[in-house]
Amino acid sequence: MSKRKFKEGDFFAISINKSEDERIKFNPPYAFGRLIAILPSRNQIVEFFNYYGDMTNNTDMLLQSGRLFNPISTAVGLYSERWTVIKSDPLFQREDAKFSEIKLGKYSEEFPHLSQIWIGGKTYPAKKEDYKNVEPYIIYAPQQVEERIRNILKTG
Repeated sequence: MSKRKFKEGDFFAISINKSEDERIKFNPPYAFGRLIAILPSRNQIVEFFNYYGDMTNNTDMLLQSGRLFNPISTAVGLYSERWTVIKSDPLFQREDAKFSEIKLGKYSEEFPHLSQIWIGGKTYPAKKEDYKNVEPYIIYAPQQVEERIRNILKTG
């Protein structure tokens, strides 16, 4: 089977069914996200929306529902086809998702001088107080993302 192509601006669906068998069959409920950026390291910056439930490709509704949480970094969900592209936006520009404002960071108590924050694709040194409302810069596995979404939405 050839790997499906995906690109920045693609909207995708995730089966957030707690049963792995149901998830493999891609059964509801679904959560929805958008691929904001594919980084040189091949990990991706993605956002997830508040809307969940039945399958939809109504991207206006997804966008209007707002973000479920701040954008995060992941790698395997789309590459492995665990997550399914539902609609592409050929006119998408990263700034449509406020890319320049996305913050990811890693703070080290043990080595604070090595702590950095990533903002819109650029890395800066940072202090502990700079990490308020900043997502950890971790490349999440799809299962971790799905569990986080289930926990927030109280599904499964």
